[in-house]
Amino acid sequence: MRTFLFIFLLLVTSQSWANLGFTTRAGDEINIVVHAAQGEYLFIWLPSEAGPQNSEKTTAQQLSRKGIEVWQINLLEDFFLPIVASSLDRLPDETVSELIDFASKQTGKNVYLVTSGRGAIPFLRGSRRWQLQHPDSPALAGTILLSPKFFVETPDPGVQAQLMPIVTTTNLPIFIIQPEKSPWYWKLDKTIPALQQGGSDV
Repeated sequence: MRTFLFIFLLLVTSQSWANLGFTTRAGDEINIVVHAAQGEYLFIWLPSEAGPQNSEKTTAQQLSRKGIEVWQINLLEDFFLPIVASSLDRLPDETVSELIDFASKQTGKNVYLVTSGRGAIPFLRGSRRWQLQHPDSPALAGTILLSPKFFVETPDPGVQAQLMPIVTTTNLPIFIIQPEKSPWYWKLDKTIPALQQGGSDV
């Protein structure tokens, strides 16, 4: 696990990218920015409620130089949703599940889902749907969450926070990268046991 995270955080030179189109069974058109690589890992990267960041593209290019293929998706744009936290809750589980299936069949690689903030919720929901449909497949290797937000809403001081229901039913290898000075760092004592409750290795 430590070696995997070390590779994830390395900085190297940039790499070119290409666009790949994908149509869901519901007829939705999904644009995928592919940073190709020859290694065995594939990251599907979804932006947070802040929208796409230049640093994400730079990191994706760097990762591809280290042999990790990265597919960047902007589902808020594909579904014509505003860049706000509540829009991520509206993304269809089916779309994430179909993307996992498509990526696995297209590349044969171990798929990891990468996101930050509120992007954790649609990825966990879509992962759960995919697992129920493919109970014996090892294609989905896990998810990497950067400062994830698992709560229904940001609680007021002194008010008990309520976790999204998907948290306690998730069963995945989960890597959490959480800055110590973030307010969400102090919620890990609640979120990690909740994730483990569903069987996740965090």
